[in-house]
Amino acid sequence: MEWYWTLLIIAILILVLAGAIVLGIQLIRNAFKGKPLGAACSLHTDCDGWGPGPNDVACCLNVCTRKQADWAGIGYCPHECR
Repeated sequence: MEWYWTLLIIAILILVLAGAIVLGIQLIRNAFKGKPLGAACSLHTDCDGWGPGPNDVACCLNVCTRKQADWAGIGYCPHECR
């Protein structure tokens, strides 16, 4: 009957280790993921989906915002388009 307890303890340790690995992966992903639309920011790179494209996300007036394309297809923050 002692082998039963040994197997049970090993199974529990494997489950705990697997949970720790999954949690660690999620923490790493969240550390490198940008902020969502509407979140506070200070740089374009703070925002998820940032980039030079006309429909990418930018930090506009300290808020992650989707850029708007002008007549030439160049993206600008909405407050810059008038």
